[in-house]
Amino acid sequence: LLLAWAAAARAHDVWLMPESFRPAAGDRVAVRLFVGERFAGQELARNARLVDRFWAIGPRGDSELSGAHGLAPAGLLTVRDAGAHLVTYRSHGGRIELPAAQFEAYLLEEGLERIVELRRERGQSEAPAREAFARCAQTLLWAGGLPAPPPGPAGCPFELALESDPSATAAPGELTLRALLRGDALAGARVVALPQGAPERAVSGRSGEDGRVVLPLAEGGVWLVKAVHMEAADDQPGIDWQSWWASVTFSLGEEGD
Repeated sequence: LLLAWAAAARAHDVWLMPESFRPAAGDRVAVRLFVGERFAGQELARNARLVDRFWAIGPRGDSELSGAHGLAPAGLLTVRDAGAHLVTYRSHGGRIELPAAQFEAYLLEEGLERIVELRRERGQSEAPAREAFARCAQTLLWAGGLPAPPPGPAGCPFELALESDPSATAAPGELTLRALLRGDALAGARVVALPQGAPERAVSGRSGEDGRVVLPLAEGGVWLVKAVHMEAADDQPGIDWQSWWASVTFSLGEEGD
């Protein structure tokens, strides 16, 4: 378990995958937690020390996901009603230190050029980086009923709030969401959407002043949408940078397969 979570600290993305994106009301759904890159990775067991909260927002309010420390799947959800259910995993976070070249490469890969520039202005481009990070991984399930806006936002420090319910339609189209930091619109966040079967066909965009970004989803199947935000951690002893990672998965089509 500890080795798996050490790998999670080194890898970029964490995401949720339910055993069904379209359960029926009354179903019990296993929700699995994955870590990796480019929508490929390994499953993580539940780690009670890292789970801040693991819950779902549905038509009748919140419900907690059950699970046992050290075991997979990480969470189990009983779908109480028809409609959209937003499952959210929020972590306590962790810390990692990276050498300068590796840190700078990761910043560029994640669209964090402003941090590259800030490090240059501070004379830190050749210095290793000590980073604290926390994650908000979400997945959207649709248990039938009339299409409606998805629930949320969930209240993570940084999250991608869907403004339409892509799981309630089988047709590809435009996805509208908002990047939110502490509940407020975040401009300039680079948001990337990857189709599971062909992550090389990822699409991306930057959020506007209202936090909104519109992404064209040209094909059906399961999608992972992700973003990362970073700030200087000048008020945290022993830490240079604080990052927040957000992801959301959903299915376009019957089950995305």
